[in-house]
Amino acid sequence: MNIQDLHRASKAILLRDAGKNMIGATISWDAKDSKVTLAYYFDHPPTDGDIEQGELALAELVAEFGDIALGDSEYTHFQGSEVKLRDMDGLIYFRP
Repeated sequence: MNIQDLHRASKAILLRDAGKNMIGATISWDAKDSKVTLAYYFDHPPTDGDIEQGELALAELVAEFGDIALGDSEYTHFQGSEVKLRDMDGLIYFRP
């Protein structure tokens, strides 16, 4: 799996599909299990619509990369500082 390609594609997909309510997103790749995890952060409790959009983005990413056997997503009402969000490992999207 080319991690740079994964990051680039996931960022493009999120910008197009994940919705305007998201304030940040991270991605992680577990090569042992061929598993990708997208974590979405919101400035409010995630709604059903937020989750639906996130799941669609994850499905599109899984479909684009044949190396991905498993996909998982996490949805968090983030109440920390912008600095903490910007410094997260695997950050692919940040909206101040």
